Amino acid sequence: IPMSFGLDIDNPKQAMRIGMLKNYKAEKGSLVIWDSYFALSDQDVSSEELNEKKELEFFKRIDCTDCNKRYYLELYRSK
Repeated sequence: IPMSFGLDIDNPKQAMRIGMLKNYKAEKGSLVIWDSYFALSDQDVSSEELNEKKELEFFKRIDCTDCNKRYYLELYRSK
């Protein structure tokens, strides 16, 4: 998703891996995209962890309708 906006995923000023939220806060105004596969398997971040962060506000869940597996995204914004 960051690449579709022309952002460099290797530049932490443009895009941060979700696992960084274990130790750091998201910058105000950031969009946090949690997915039900990679966030859990590659970064070990659950949606429950994000819901506990006071600086993040959940605002949308997007379910994959074309997937063979249950897969979804949750979107959060940083206050």
